[in-house]
Amino acid sequence: PETISFAQDVQPLINTNCSTSGCHAAGFNSPTLLTHADIDASASSILARIQKEPTDGQLMPFGGPKLADSLIQKIKCWVEQGKQDN
Repeated sequence: PETISFAQDVQPLINTNCSTSGCHAAGFNSPTLLTHADIDASASSILARIQKEPTDGQLMPFGGPKLADSLIQKIKCWVEQGKQDN
Protein backbone atom coordinates (compact mmCIF):
# COMPACT_ATOMS: atom_id res chain seq x y z
CA PRO A 1 0.00 0.00 0.00
CA GLU A 2 1.01 3.58 -0.65
CA THR A 3 2.64 5.42 2.26
CA ILE A 4 0.61 8.53 3.04
CA SER A 5 2.60 11.63 3.88
CA PHE A 6 1.20 14.01 6.46
CA ALA A 7 2.95 17.02 4.89
CA GLN A 8 2.11 16.18 1.28
CA ASP A 9 -1.26 14.43 1.55
CA VAL A 10 -3.08 15.04 4.83
CA GLN A 11 -2.17 18.56 5.92
CA PRO A 12 -2.99 20.20 2.55
CA LEU A 13 -6.33 18.36 2.47
CA ILE A 14 -7.20 19.53 6.00
CA ASN A 15 -5.97 23.07 5.28
CA THR A 16 -8.06 23.36 2.13
CA ASN A 17 -11.25 21.84 3.51
CA CYS A 18 -11.16 22.58 7.23
CA SER A 19 -8.67 25.21 8.39
CA THR A 20 -8.61 27.91 5.74
CA SER A 21 -12.40 27.74 5.41
CA GLY A 22 -12.47 29.21 8.91
CA CYS A 23 -14.22 26.53 10.94
CA HIS A 24 -11.05 24.98 12.35
CA ALA A 25 -8.72 27.99 12.30
CA ALA A 26 -7.58 29.68 15.50
CA GLY A 27 -10.21 31.75 17.28
CA PHE A 28 -13.27 29.63 16.48
CA ASN A 29 -15.27 27.38 18.79
CA SER A 30 -14.25 24.28 16.85
CA PRO A 31 -11.01 22.38 17.52
CA THR A 32 -8.06 24.01 15.79
CA LEU A 33 -6.63 21.82 13.00
CA LEU A 34 -3.43 23.65 12.10
CA THR A 35 -0.62 21.35 13.23
CA HIS A 36 0.19 17.66 13.18
CA ALA A 37 -0.52 17.49 16.91
CA ASP A 38 -3.98 19.07 16.40
CA ILE A 39 -4.88 16.73 13.56
CA ASP A 40 -3.39 13.68 15.28
CA ALA A 41 -5.48 14.32 18.39
CA SER A 42 -8.67 14.73 16.34
CA ALA A 43 -8.01 12.07 13.68
CA SER A 44 -10.71 9.62 14.80
CA SER A 45 -13.31 12.36 14.96
CA ILE A 46 -12.23 13.81 11.62
CA LEU A 47 -12.46 10.41 9.96
CA ALA A 48 -15.89 9.69 11.46
CA ARG A 49 -17.31 13.08 10.42
CA ILE A 50 -16.00 13.09 6.84
CA GLN A 51 -17.51 9.65 6.23
CA LYS A 52 -21.06 10.65 7.23
CA GLU A 53 -23.76 11.09 4.61
CA PRO A 54 -24.79 14.63 3.65
CA THR A 55 -28.30 14.00 5.02
CA ASP A 56 -26.86 13.21 8.47
CA GLY A 57 -26.36 16.87 9.44
CA GLN A 58 -22.94 16.16 10.95
CA LEU A 59 -20.97 15.78 7.73
CA MET A 60 -17.72 17.67 7.52
CA PRO A 61 -16.65 19.88 5.91
CA PHE A 62 -19.60 21.83 7.27
CA GLY A 63 -21.75 23.32 4.56
CA GLY A 64 -19.70 21.74 1.82
CA PRO A 65 -20.04 18.65 -0.31
CA LYS A 66 -18.81 15.30 0.96
CA LEU A 67 -15.12 14.77 0.23
CA ALA A 68 -14.24 12.44 -2.61
CA ASP A 69 -13.80 8.82 -1.54
CA SER A 70 -10.15 8.99 -2.64
CA LEU A 71 -9.49 11.84 -0.18
CA ILE A 72 -11.28 10.07 2.64
CA GLN A 73 -9.21 6.98 1.88
CA LYS A 74 -5.98 9.00 2.18
CA ILE A 75 -6.88 10.13 5.68
CA LYS A 76 -8.01 6.62 6.61
CA CYS A 77 -4.73 5.14 5.37
CA TRP A 78 -2.72 7.79 7.22
CA VAL A 79 -4.54 6.87 10.47
CA GLU A 80 -4.02 3.14 9.82
CA GLN A 81 -0.31 3.78 9.12
CA GLY A 82 0.12 5.32 12.57
CA LYS A 83 -0.58 9.04 11.93
CA GLN A 84 3.07 9.72 11.20
CA ASP A 85 4.43 13.27 11.06
CA ASN A 86 6.16 12.70 7.76
